Amino acid sequence: MQGEHWTAEDSEAAVKELRGALDRAAVTIPSLGVDFGAFTYDQPLVELGRIRPDIALRLAEVISRGAKQP
Repeated sequence: MQGEHWTAEDSEAAVKELRGALDRAAVTIPSLGVDFGAFTYDQPLVELGRIRPDIALRLAEVISRGAKQP
């Protein structure tokens, strides 16, 4: 990743890495992907999208558990 100027490849790599981490944590975000509309502003973004409340709670649990590890 190149710092403050992100490329499409950076966004795709980030999505791949995040999807892998989420899969390992048994969390699925179907709408996870690259926000190609953001290229208009020269800043490719990662779209997390919408998720059900149970998935949001599971994601919060996984993040909290990971944040407590040394």
